[in-house]
Amino acid sequence: MRHKKRYALLACAITTWLSLPAFAAETTGGGSSDVTIKDVVVEADRAKEEAKYESQQTTIITAEDIEKKQAKSVEEIIFNETGVTRTVDAMGRVGVSIRGAEPRHTLILIDGQPVMGDVSKYSGQGDELQRLGTENVERIEIIKGAASAKYGSDAIGGVINVVTKRPQKEAGFQFNVEGRRAKGDSDLFPYQNVFLRADSGQVGKFRAAVYGSKRDIMPVYETATLEDTDGTGRFMRNSLRYYGDIKNIGFIGTYDINDRNAIDINIDRTTEDLERYVWYSESGPQQQFKRDVTRDKTSLTYRGNNGGSTDWNISYNYSKLTEDDISLSSFSGASSYEGKNTLESIDDLEHKQWNVDASANTQINDDHLLSYGFGFSQETAEGSRIKNAPQSYLRSIDPWNYDKNLQNMTTIDEEGNLVYTNEGASNVHAYKMSFDENGYPYWDKNYEYYGSSTAPALTQEDYNRLTNNGTNPTGLYTATGDDLEKINQFASQLKQENSAFADYDYTKY
Repeated sequence: MRHKKRYALLACAITTWLSLPAFAAETTGGGSSDVTIKDVVVEADRAKEEAKYESQQTTIITAEDIEKKQAKSVEEIIFNETGVTRTVDAMGRVGVSIRGAEPRHTLILIDGQPVMGDVSKYSGQGDELQRLGTENVERIEIIKGAASAKYGSDAIGGVINVVTKRPQKEAGFQFNVEGRRAKGDSDLFPYQNVFLRADSGQVGKFRAAVYGSKRDIMPVYETATLEDTDGTGRFMRNSLRYYGDIKNIGFIGTYDINDRNAIDINIDRTTEDLERYVWYSESGPQQQFKRDVTRDKTSLTYRGNNGGSTDWNISYNYSKLTEDDISLSSFSGASSYEGKNTLESIDDLEHKQWNVDASANTQINDDHLLSYGFGFSQETAEGSRIKNAPQSYLRSIDPWNYDKNLQNMTTIDEEGNLVYTNEGASNVHAYKMSFDENGYPYWDKNYEYYGSSTAPALTQEDYNRLTNNGTNPTGLYTATGDDLEKINQFASQLKQENSAFADYDYTKY
């Protein structure tokens, strides 16, 4: 009984204490006094709030964050993030690895749409981040970890979604220019970045913007500069990746059907003129790789909602990539004499992709959101790469169309003299290709050289080595050891196969 009285007294004391502010607010006249404070404004970033509900770690990089970093391409932002690393393959194409996962497991999106890589689905996707300037980016979303449940099997390693700026409702004009230089550069600003954008503002139900940019990609050099052994020229420094200039122009527009539905259009073209140099030793040759790329993108999107619990998005996207790559070799580097290059390879590619996607979200209740949709995508490609394609054909080329600094081809006339031809030096050739038991293509050089799957005793490689590619036939007569044994064995084989015409004790070419 005594405990119950104590609890009752404690409850009365608490009630009296809580009611004191209400009585204190009353005036002696029985009225009330109002207290006025300044407006309290609460702002929230939708993307950051939605990121809180992601099952994986999600990083949102806003336009303000990008401006503080003073980065000029999306690539510079991405590869400064913890857990995100760059990969570069043998062809200089860039990939993105998140937390050590393979680049093919990283899904890269531009405005929610997958970027188109090379012929391989993921090859060179990271190059798209280099093409995007930061001036036209609204935010960057990075999901670190598996996100296959939401984005599909391509997102095993993670997702990078770059969201670009839409047309603004206020008319505006933006112009950015920047000059860069590195230690040792002779010019004041050899590397320049220029960006231009103009927004029309809201005109009736329509608003649009046009933009263009030109960016110089700085090289990433090896520290040493090598000179060729005979002193005729200095080789370019090894570059770890492609460098050159990237130009971009585009148009974006939005038409507001009503306050709940809108149509977006985006047309974009990007061109690249890039190169890189690779030299492994002072004995040469140095390799030069050139890349010319044109990428066209068009998208049309219808988005809206029913004013209640459901929103939707229907989009059509078309992309076309045209790429022309060549590789050259030179034993004389940046020689003062012209005509020192050899055309080593040509890589032409035309890659097209189009897709239609439809998605919707319905808020079932406060705790459940239903997302659903479908999509269809088609890709076609045509190029010079060795692939088991359903259709293939051969075409002739003129090496001079690819480089004007080729050396002239040489040959041996009937009198044994070395003479120059009008043909540019080129190792591009219609190689005889066959397929192994697993269906993989390989160069059947024995069949191409000798018309048989078995090579003769003296091979074409032996001949090229002994005669310095045919320029010194006397090398066959001065051979010793194993080389002499091969020559005699080959001569014996020729006698057996051509007994009616051959009667000699040595082989002469």
